Amino acid sequence: MVRRAVASRLARVRRSTVLVAVGVGVIAATLVVALTLVQRVQSDPLQVGARQVARLSVDPGYTISKFFTEASLTIPQGFQEFHGLRALVSEGGFLGQSTAQVCLTVFSESDIKSVNANGFSGQLLGGCAAGAFPAMIQFRADLQGFPEQLRSAFPGSTGLQFVYDSVNNEVVVFASPSAPSPSSSPSPSSSGVGSIVEGGARSGAQGTTIVDSSGNIVGYVVEAGDSAGLVAARFGLNSLGHLINSDGLGVGDNIPIIAGETLVLQPN
Repeated sequence: MVRRAVASRLARVRRSTVLVAVGVGVIAATLVVALTLVQRVQSDPLQVGARQVARLSVDPGYTISKFFTEASLTIPQGFQEFHGLRALVSEGGFLGQSTAQVCLTVFSESDIKSVNANGFSGQLLGGCAAGAFPAMIQFRADLQGFPEQLRSAFPGSTGLQFVYDSVNNEVVVFASPSAPSPSSSPSPSSSGVGSIVEGGARSGAQGTTIVDSSGNIVGYVVEAGDSAGLVAARFGLNSLGHLINSDGLGVGDNIPIIAGETLVLQPN
């Protein structure tokens, strides 16, 4: 009887041990799966390979709407226009949301009906810095309600990312790596008349070069203080007529270049 009782108890212990071991194994497997899932969804907020298409400087001549000055905890800074969009940066909050971080706002300039307006009707995108991460906004260029000129410059489902560079006090604009080149930009390789060579930034031509997926230079974003003649010289163009503005016109004495606009570069 004693032996049977001991054997019965040992059997129960073995079964309990097996159940505990199985339970621990299930928990361990669950943890491994959970860790794997977390690792899979992690991504780089600034996608590697995204091309920089513009660096927007503070626009001292821009008058900020009363709606934004009253909605922010500090007076915002207005930056250069980008294909009908305007970016604002403020410290200490966004639309009344108190934070110690810098916040970025992007909207269509055509939605501002008056600088004295107390309201706003349209797409309004905002994002604030978080610790070491900069204030950033990302969206598709074909977002409903955004300017037609933006969709024309960045067709399809091109992704755009606005990032505030606090060191240089500029808003940097990136386009998604898989995005096609601006629709109005001709491909030098298909023109049959040569290619464009980057001569390097210089005084009077310090803007950003735009290249297509093949690495060909197709466009240029004008920087404040740029000169049409010096921009042409930077790319070895023998005529100002090879700098085409957003209206499809070659720049010249009667058609100046404007800071923030994108020029299409045509080879000689």
